Amino acid sequence: MKIITKETLPISTRQSILYKGPSGSRKTPNAFSWPKPIIAAYFDVNRKNVDQMIRAGDDIQLMIPESWAEFDREFVTPVYHRKFEAQTIIVDTIDFAAAMLMREIQGAKQKMVMQDWGKLLTDLTNVCNKLVSSTGQHGDLPAYNVVFCSHEGDVTDDGGNLLKTTPKIPGSFKYDIESFFDTVLICEAQLASKVVEGKITRSKEFICHSIPTSKYQTAKGTNLPPLVDGMYDSLRKEWDYGILRK
Repeated sequence: MKIITKETLPISTRQSILYKGPSGSRKTPNAFSWPKPIIAAYFDVNRKNVDQMIRAGDDIQLMIPESWAEFDREFVTPVYHRKFEAQTIIVDTIDFAAAMLMREIQGAKQKMVMQDWGKLLTDLTNVCNKLVSSTGQHGDLPAYNVVFCSHEGDVTDDGGNLLKTTPKIPGSFKYDIESFFDTVLICEAQLASKVVEGKITRSKEFICHSIPTSKYQTAKGTNLPPLVDGMYDSLRKEWDYGILRK
């Protein structure tokens, strides 16, 4: 049995954060703007933004898992044991990773059975526990910032009425994942109108915020501004919180 006392309590020296939002809301640019070097498990087939960062010389290493077992063995376990020389660890996106796991668990079966859903929940919980735990000190081993990205999905009742918007993760883990992180931020894109030389121009504006947009949406954080520009450089200037002050 592990016993935690004042003397053995791990000190969290880094941050854990979940960016969630629809496609095109700049979750990935926000995540990959965290302190480098970055080691990332990347599950999205679209690598345009990240490839541009790597070509520009950013200290980023992408790992593209081909199976859940490979993800667990080659990424999660080394992070848990602090084997990587990095400042930030990224999973982009966790919902694509969960979909991979679900396909492997279901296999050739027509549908998932109760035990399958239990394994899905257990495996996702274990991965989040291991990765987020690496934000804390562990002897002389390094600590990491841990950043996840996730698309969003709607939860509706039998009549199609919206009940809640959650990370787009199969099974019940979509209700649990936010509790693992220090901060959850919502990334959104919206059209903005401006008057320039007497003419109205419209452009896409990216925002990143912690204040829920409605009773169906959730986010959390400490000492966060109600609304900030959707890129990390602006967050770093305006967000007086932990690692982001450095």
